Amino acid sequence: MVDEIYIATAREAALAAGALLRDHFGAMQDVTQKRGQDLLTEHDVAAERIILEILRRRFPDHRILAEESGEVGAPGGTYCWIVDPLDGTQNYAHGVPHFDVSLSLIDGDDVLLGVTYAPIAHELLWAAKGCGAFLGDRPIHVSETADLADAVVTTSLPSDWRRARRLLHFHTRLIGRSLSQRRAGAAALDMAYVAAGRFDAMTHPEIQPWDVSAGLALVREAGGKITDFYGGDVSPHAGSVVASNGHIHEALLRALHEPWEDE
Repeated sequence: MVDEIYIATAREAALAAGALLRDHFGAMQDVTQKRGQDLLTEHDVAAERIILEILRRRFPDHRILAEESGEVGAPGGTYCWIVDPLDGTQNYAHGVPHFDVSLSLIDGDDVLLGVTYAPIAHELLWAAKGCGAFLGDRPIHVSETADLADAVVTTSLPSDWRRARRLLHFHTRLIGRSLSQRRAGAAALDMAYVAAGRFDAMTHPEIQPWDVSAGLALVREAGGKITDFYGGDVSPHAGSVVASNGHIHEALLRALHEPWEDE
């Protein structure tokens, strides 16, 4: 079981950073382009600072891997916090209220807990290994959809158009094979929604640890299944992810790799 102090701290940090994002949502802000088409706002940095201050104060011997600051904290430790202070920066910068704060705690490649907090909806989704997955204090579970043809699948692609174009063929193969596809623009929140049964599956062919780590805990504890794009084991550093309710997982993997007859 995961120590309660870790769970409480993750929730505290997510809520504190999320409150800052909510307070400044829709206001004028400094926006820069950091790589490819990825954006960075002043509030990404401010929210990350809040999270790092809480984690460093509470756990000075833990490592931290944060999207904006990189790897910081005590070198060589096995416990590592993975932090995305603003998942869905493009949405946030354009006034779209679909974004979240995401953080997790890992021990090696073992994800101990994950938290996502959507400030506008005021929804805190969290999971801890062996404890289950929750929306606030209410247990959540993946959907019961049994057929890929009835499934709503959310997809995520890199912001850089060159990388996205190279990977787009995976997602075009789902058109007509699933009920509907979505690209909501916040990968960690998409995985949380799979855990909550709102989406039946989520796919991302090229992903960073801070986009996927919290979702690994959430989907697993909610009864779902997660692999990489080729059906292999997945870790925060795997680079690709397919997360589903489990019932449609094999059909989803086949659809991603089996071309249409005219391909």
